[in-house]
Amino acid sequence: MRAAAVLAALLLMTPVGAQAAERLERTAIPGVMLSVFAHKDVDPERCVPSDAPEVTVLTQPKKGSTVIGIALSTVSEGSCKGTMVDARVVAYSAAPDASGDDRFEYSVRHADQKVETYAVIVHIRR
Repeated sequence: MRAAAVLAALLLMTPVGAQAAERLERTAIPGVMLSVFAHKDVDPERCVPSDAPEVTVLTQPKKGSTVIGIALSTVSEGSCKGTMVDARVVAYSAAPDASGDDRFEYSVRHADQKVETYAVIVHIRR
């Protein structure tokens, strides 16, 4: 019964339309740049690329650093498979002496103004 009351209270406190962050897990080696995700936008009806999405780091990692860049990427699925588009790439590099887990969050604003949030957990291996 108590669990149901806690769940009900949490639901009442959650803003309408709020979405939970999508969780990504990756494994990194100190000193090696890791590509976490490449975000791209393409018009699915005409297979015309849109501008690369806007990425904002919301919470910086404590045991490494992030880099946001642009790279040419190929659409890998759907009706536009094979189309080359600019992608916004999120990359992570663990500090040389880092070990254990690190975390950071970022948001992506697409051409249609849809915003997604990602919570990244990086397992640092030596």
